[in-house]
Amino acid sequence: MSGIAECPRKLFWGMLKGSDHLLKTLPRDLRLVQQRNFKRGYGIEKIWREMVKDALLDPAPLPPDPEGPAIVGFDPIFRGHVDGIYKSGQIAECKSVAPEKFQRIVRVENRIPPFHYWQVQAYMRYSDFDATLITYFQSSTLEHATFRITQDDKVGDAIEKKARLVLACYAKVPPGEIPINGTRAAPACECGRCKD
Repeated sequence: MSGIAECPRKLFWGMLKGSDHLLKTLPRDLRLVQQRNFKRGYGIEKIWREMVKDALLDPAPLPPDPEGPAIVGFDPIFRGHVDGIYKSGQIAECKSVAPEKFQRIVRVENRIPPFHYWQVQAYMRYSDFDATLITYFQSSTLEHATFRITQDDKVGDAIEKKARLVLACYAKVPPGEIPINGTRAAPACECGRCKD
């Protein structure tokens, strides 16, 4: 669910090739940077969890999962993991971002990026929660800001339409077959950057 804002064609190829396909194709030095950035983000998430632990449900009211409480859509393949659930009945999400991105989100635009907006809208669409508190941490100073996002049915409808399209295309590919490039099963590109 976290990538649902992506182009349907990119989502389709990600499903066929596996979510870590792109990471495996990066040069070794870039893979190490990706791994270090992941560990840094995970460290900040641990700090955030400590800050809000009294406000979070423990255990969360969803099936336990090592990646966080699971949200499952209309199909078990279409699922996501939230960072937590607040006792106040809201989804909890935490994002670690670079200083420049933090400034843009908090000081310039004063709104969350569309990619994150679609992610939390997917979580709300397929759960009993109608609001999300998403906290952004500036990765080097731990300065943070929280946004409250409420359910947007129009975006939720677009999410479901896209997810159903991608899953229907995925179902057309015979099990175990991964086309090398270009397949009639793939959904149309919406971003203009897909090269297959």
